[in-house]
Amino acid sequence: MRFYPNEKSFDCFCTSSLILGRLFLVEIIRVLSKEPCVSSIVLLLYIQPGAKKTEVSGEYDERTRIRVKAPPVEGKANEALCEFLTEEFGVRRSEVILRLGEKSRYKTVEILNAKKRPGWY
Repeated sequence: MRFYPNEKSFDCFCTSSLILGRLFLVEIIRVLSKEPCVSSIVLLLYIQPGAKKTEVSGEYDERTRIRVKAPPVEGKANEALCEFLTEEFGVRRSEVILRLGEKSRYKTVEILNAKKRPGWY
């Protein structure tokens, strides 16, 4: 089975079958989605909670450093980080996923279907 994606978000499958000793190629085109394919961006971040304002402030330990205004209490800093990233990348809150580092300053965040790219990225 071969997979052929095209620009219109159609998925084309080319399957082969053996019928009566002959090889026939059957091409089946199936519309799976009207929206474009899901693209994701993975960010490696270093977070500094308790800052005066939420902003990107360079790099630290080969990660993008983001200062977050919220305190590191009961996930408030994580939520503030996710809200900041939704504004920066122009996505919904459900498209920002904290993959690693829920209780750490070192975080891995995935952004799905980014509408825009901020200057710091």
